[in-house]
Amino acid sequence: MKKVLLSLVGAALITGASAGSVFAHGNSFAKASEIKKVAEEGSVTWTDDDYFYFIPKSSRNYSIRLIGLTADAALRLYDKNEKSIAKSNNPGTANEEIVHYLEANTKYYIKVIGMDKNNKSSYILDINNAN
Repeated sequence: MKKVLLSLVGAALITGASAGSVFAHGNSFAKASEIKKVAEEGSVTWTDDDYFYFIPKSSRNYSIRLIGLTADAALRLYDKNEKSIAKSNNPGTANEEIVHYLEANTKYYIKVIGMDKNNKSSYILDINNAN
């Protein structure tokens, strides 16, 4: 029984089943989810965007990407005052990328925006040092 249950839970995590509970992220600046790992999975719709926050440990250029899109989505970067400082809005399921210099120990917000009126877009939000 344990093995079957673990398999079902693992399958739900891998396929994104029950996305509302597995990939729930904040839907406003006040409720932004902290980014705790290099890649976060989620999904957005035309009426439900995802908000994250990130506090870099070192000052440098960072690459913030949306990959694996299943429908059109856009990406925005905001400063600690919730002012938009960079954006990426490529057509369709093309990857989105923002490369921007971020100051250490400063809070930044990232917004994933659903751009497709008819389809939910699953995504992977990936943050790395830019070369």
